[in-house]
Amino acid sequence: HPMVLVKRIALGKAQAVALRHPNALVIAADTVAVFRGRAIGKPKNPRAARTLLRQLSGKQHSLITGFAILDTKTGKAVVKAEETEVWFRKLTQKEINAYVRIKEPMTVAGGYAIQGGGSSFAERINGDFYNVVGLPLAKVVEELRKFGV
Repeated sequence: HPMVLVKRIALGKAQAVALRHPNALVIAADTVAVFRGRAIGKPKNPRAARTLLRQLSGKQHSLITGFAILDTKTGKAVVKAEETEVWFRKLTQKEINAYVRIKEPMTVAGGYAIQGGGSSFAERINGDFYNVVGLPLAKVVEELRKFGV
């Protein structure tokens, strides 16, 4: 399941960094887009990006971010995930082509950056906007408070 996957990857990232920082609070995250029950990563090339954006056009998908907070001094860790639903408006082929030309879609899960060139694609969001950007800030801050931050 995508929720389990992003949590496992986030924890792995945090543990890798923790090895090099013995007295630190490490935060790591991983995001995946989910469309029709299928996890979608970063499109591998412009053709894949155009296909993906055509599929998402006019439809709903989710972005799931797993995050891990690890206190390397005490060994305390928390791993959580947040899901946000996004509904795209109908995109024109011209819009899709113009967006893919700037190469941003190949750098992000789901093939768009809501804080970048894809900012006009979403007509509705259910959940944490910042989760779509890549880090569910409210949840992370809530968990950091439990670490005394």
